[in-house]
Amino acid sequence: MKKRATVVTEKLRMRSTPEIVEGNTVGSAAKGEKYEVLGFEGEDWIRIEPDNIDNISECYMSAKPENVSIGYGLDEARTLDLRQKVLNMYDHLGVSLASDYINVRSDPKEDGIKNIVGKLPGYAGANIVGEKDGWYQIESGGVKGYVRADLLATGKEAEALATSHAHVMAIVNTDALNVRSEPTTDSKAWTKITTGQRYDVLNQMDGWVQIDLDSGDDEDIDQGAYVSTRDNNVSVLYALSEAIDYHPATDAANAAAKLRSDIVNYACQFVGNPYVWGGTSLTHGADCSGFTQSVLRHFGISVPRVSRAQANTGVKVTSKNMRPGDLIFYANKSGTINHVGMYIGNGQVVNAASRRSGIRIYRWNYRTPVAIRNVIGN
Repeated sequence: MKKRATVVTEKLRMRSTPEIVEGNTVGSAAKGEKYEVLGFEGEDWIRIEPDNIDNISECYMSAKPENVSIGYGLDEARTLDLRQKVLNMYDHLGVSLASDYINVRSDPKEDGIKNIVGKLPGYAGANIVGEKDGWYQIESGGVKGYVRADLLATGKEAEALATSHAHVMAIVNTDALNVRSEPTTDSKAWTKITTGQRYDVLNQMDGWVQIDLDSGDDEDIDQGAYVSTRDNNVSVLYALSEAIDYHPATDAANAAAKLRSDIVNYACQFVGNPYVWGGTSLTHGADCSGFTQSVLRHFGISVPRVSRAQANTGVKVTSKNMRPGDLIFYANKSGTINHVGMYIGNGQVVNAASRRSGIRIYRWNYRTPVAIRNVIGN
């Protein structure tokens, strides 16, 4: 028999400090759950042990009688839906209602491409921090800005969407993480992925996860993308997609720079469209090289059909002098070029990634590039 707090409200936040401040929410408790009381902080807070939150040994909960009932009792079993844990990641949850990407803007107004600062994927999660003139101010994936209120679900609707669209993801916690072809350190690392990136998990094993890295021209060949979950290299949990930092290229003073801006802005309008192996349609589905070929063809620039052939065209450039519109190439576990994307500036690449991800924007070095080519000229 120990002193325990029974939650009597529908949902009660757990906090890292005994105060109500933005950003200190570490989880939430449902009505009827019991937690051992480790101590009191003044009259309004209790210190508890939340055995259902990863890496949190102690936290705080409101002691007000409208929130909890405190008394002696035995511990009791309780169910834990792992999908529900996604709700603990947000203080004021908003979920994108669009099935594809919506624009995040620096100001609460439509202003063409001028004020776009990010893109929020379909059914992605965000923290709502304010509201103004029919727009929600949000924070998501490091992006801060505004989205139209009619495109964002809130309250119970957002919670229902979050739990239904949450999926197991691997979130990278280290600067560079080896990707191996087999789930063992004896297997050679064939590329690296970088901190903060989120990848869909295809399979989980003891100490390893297989991630959806991307597909290439040889989609039918198993890439074998395995990363270690030891040493807190990655967090594997149910999560939502989040906003990506994106600033459209602006028209430049000279014709060559304007052409490059036009090319990447044209390419990015197809973000969210499907990946289809062997496809070349920007609207109905393309694979990685079909995507770059079709974008460039729209501007009268001809490149071969497959990525390894595209890598032999144009002029070699380095990461220090690459410009928007240049093509970035990646290799499979055999060292053969099999994937391509287009650099769009601001350290980002747009590519037709995989059946799960479709056409997306990612960091240009989301995995290790092996070649960069200028196929536009000038």
